[in-house]
Amino acid sequence: MIILGLVATALSHLALGLVSTLTLFFIFGFIAGIFTDIASPAYQAIVADLLPEQKRPQGYGIVRVAINISAALGPAIGGFIATRSYLLLFIIGAAINLVAAIVVFFIVQETSPQTRPGAEQETTAESFAGYLRILRDTPFMVFTAISVIAWLAYVNLTTTLGVFLRNAHGIPETGYGWLLSLNAALVVLFQFPITRRIEKQPPMALMAIGAALLGIGFAMYGFFSTYTLFVAAILVITLGEMIMMPVSNALVVKFAPEDMRGRYSFMYSISWGVAFAAGPYLAGLIMDNGNPNWLWYICGILGIAAALGFAILQDRFRRDVLVNLH
Repeated sequence: MIILGLVATALSHLALGLVSTLTLFFIFGFIAGIFTDIASPAYQAIVADLLPEQKRPQGYGIVRVAINISAALGPAIGGFIATRSYLLLFIIGAAINLVAAIVVFFIVQETSPQTRPGAEQETTAESFAGYLRILRDTPFMVFTAISVIAWLAYVNLTTTLGVFLRNAHGIPETGYGWLLSLNAALVVLFQFPITRRIEKQPPMALMAIGAALLGIGFAMYGFFSTYTLFVAAILVITLGEMIMMPVSNALVVKFAPEDMRGRYSFMYSISWGVAFAAGPYLAGLIMDNGNPNWLWYICGILGIAAALGFAILQDRFRRDVLVNLH
């Protein structure tokens, strides 16, 4: 799945550089979006397969550091290349994906339990039955639903926040860009030490703390109007996400049986899909039809609601996975 995702992404990105109409660009952009995410559950599963349980939060933390390094460097490098040639930008992007696919093919070993000697291959019917089994896993589905609430607040960081800062406070795009750069830099510098410090704590309690921090951080944009306090809000939000994201990934694979980690990761990824699909649209409606500060008040409410949800989930379902990651 990882190799398929990388090769398909490379081809679709190359197509993006070659098309000459906006309609075709949208079509191939849609295809690229599908294949960029198609391997995400496999990435999550392979990290879990390669690491012992007590090291998984750290492993997912390292992955987040790598993602944020690329997020910090990628746009700058891409902008430099784009000033020379947009086609070259897409060609290089396609080449990088193909190189990554080659590296995975020759270096990364398959970890799926279904490939082990003596393992029976699953039929298509059994595969679909596995998804029905996930839907009947009440604690996991409740966990996923609560996560949607938290991510509905979080998606505003990279969608509506920049528009709000410009329109409501006259903060230029560069000011918003510095906030995002600060967010990425903090993750690169502090994700790993923070994950090491919290990895032995009850995971649902950590999810509740992280969600509350997200809510507080976003609510600050509704109450304050100075750039210094906007920076402080980013610090609070980043701390919340550094707590939540590695722990949530580790929790997902802890919920899952060994042979269903990919499917559980896929189902959990839907929480992100729902948030990114609905969040920006709903935020736009709020900003266009009332006081834009209400968006951030609502984000604060969402964060606190998610925190309460995780706390209730901890109390309601006495499953070992909710108490300890080890």
